[in-house]
Amino acid sequence: VKSLKIPKNLKIAVMVNASELIKYSNNKNNLAVVKNLFKNPKENKIKLVRIASHYSEISKVMPLASKIKSLGYKVAINLMQSSDRTNSEIEEFCRLAKKFKIDVLYFADSTGSLNKDHTIKIVNSLKNNWKGDLGIHAHDNMDKAMENSMRALENGANWIDSTVLGMGRGPGNVKTENLILEFEKKYKRKFNYLNLLKLIDKEFSQMKIKYGWGSNPYYYLSGLYGIHPSFIQG
Repeated sequence: VKSLKIPKNLKIAVMVNASELIKYSNNKNNLAVVKNLFKNPKENKIKLVRIASHYSEISKVMPLASKIKSLGYKVAINLMQSSDRTNSEIEEFCRLAKKFKIDVLYFADSTGSLNKDHTIKIVNSLKNNWKGDLGIHAHDNMDKAMENSMRALENGANWIDSTVLGMGRGPGNVKTENLILEFEKKYKRKFNYLNLLKLIDKEFSQMKIKYGWGSNPYYYLSGLYGIHPSFIQG
């Protein structure tokens, strides 16, 4: 890690689990906890802190998120298992986000069970209660991550998560190399694709063979019935 050369203009995002932040902060001063975990952003390359949170954790983690933001970081909240959320729960999520001045709201398709119609419904519900940046984190259990992400984009989301070759736990996520091609077509722009293909051939193809992420019939079943991928992996 020490030998890794990080470009000066590179901006890094980190993901933390709300459950860990909440557990760590129990019976402690929130600001002291945050300062211990997150140093001055001027001293590192981290610009965005993303917090993955279940709905039941939202009210407890929002004050912590606000303290992280006060240090100078941009903060996003990822609402996990969004396919199971009601309109009233989404409304409360947005209300708290506005109260604590969160920068970006994400909805995560944790079980990979969303389709395009349900995705649009969630986006509309969020946009009715939230005027800031909105993102989608799609899982590819049923090979719908790309379609759902593009539908979200067309209906108001402006952040889309993707990874090279869809690298991610279990079925993986939207494939960066495919998303770029979709963007080329949608926005009529050309991107430098060659370096990405070289990276895939040199590094990621072998990693995918080694770690075995990607959709399969078992993950499809988990998406179809709303079962978390962790149970499939077990």
